[in-house]
Amino acid sequence: GEKAKVEGFPTLKLYKNGEFFKDYNGGRTSEDIIQFLRKKTGPPATLVNDKAGLDSFLKDTPKSIIGFFGKKGDEDHKRFLESVEKDTEFQRFGAVEVFSEDLAKTEVGGVVPSYKLYRGFGEPVVLSGEGLKNANKWIQENGYPLVDEIGA
Repeated sequence: GEKAKVEGFPTLKLYKNGEFFKDYNGGRTSEDIIQFLRKKTGPPATLVNDKAGLDSFLKDTPKSIIGFFGKKGDEDHKRFLESVEKDTEFQRFGAVEVFSEDLAKTEVGGVVPSYKLYRGFGEPVVLSGEGLKNANKWIQENGYPLVDEIGA
């Protein structure tokens, strides 16, 4: 327990390839834990090839970031996947990777690489070009409402 920095029980920690990856701080139901494990142990982003697939994903995951790329495995695509896997700002959103020229035309005017952020409020926003290098800051500035309702 001391080596893993376990300070109380229950404590859940996720390891990948024998190295610590992430603490689990979510709900305690089996459904919450299973959802966390599926998200963190599966591929970092879901591949979508058409509008129907994107609509289906967004219906289930309304807060999502969609990456549009020209080629799988290029530098922009690798940076996106690394951010989705390791960056806490990216991890607050579902992630999709798209390589379809047709879908890129309808969603981001054909500009690749681009990110389209569906925030769960307002219209989605798009980032492309040099701004992709500062996507974390862009998500911080655009991913959350300026004012939010506080429940009783």
